[in-house]
Amino acid sequence: MSDANPFRSTSAPGGTWESQPDVELALRESTDLLAQTKPWVRFLSGLGFFSTTCAMAFMLLAFFAGGDPFPNTPGPMAVMLPIQITAMFAVCLLFYFVPSLLLWKYGSRISEHLRGRDPATFSAALSAQKSFWKYLGILVLILMGFYGVAILAFVLPLILGTMR
Repeated sequence: MSDANPFRSTSAPGGTWESQPDVELALRESTDLLAQTKPWVRFLSGLGFFSTTCAMAFMLLAFFAGGDPFPNTPGPMAVMLPIQITAMFAVCLLFYFVPSLLLWKYGSRISEHLRGRDPATFSAALSAQKSFWKYLGILVLILMGFYGVAILAFVLPLILGTMR
């Protein structure tokens, strides 16, 4: 049986830097990969900004120029429902705007790194990427929670109603 431990750090006794890949080569290869990623990051970010802006414009147009979406709603509720729907839609659009903004920042950090090729700017680019994925992960967890509540609220009564 071998005493080699693949989980031991290189600073541990017995580990040597000679057995590790060249750090400069790894940084150059990673920089090339970031450079190849940047156009797609910018494209998706721009697409997100464009679609969010168009959706917001259409929402405002429908709200101010459209007719009464609930013609049979009496009294003050006739005004409140469109306002509530508009506010809910605006919050949903905010959920789409933030990832576009985070992607834009990620693309900017890539540009900074490509100009200076400094390890600190490389780290900043990866940190911006981490922020994007962290936001999306949290958003997905929240949406999964909403879906779970919706399933319980709508499916569970159907199941319990058929058991009677």
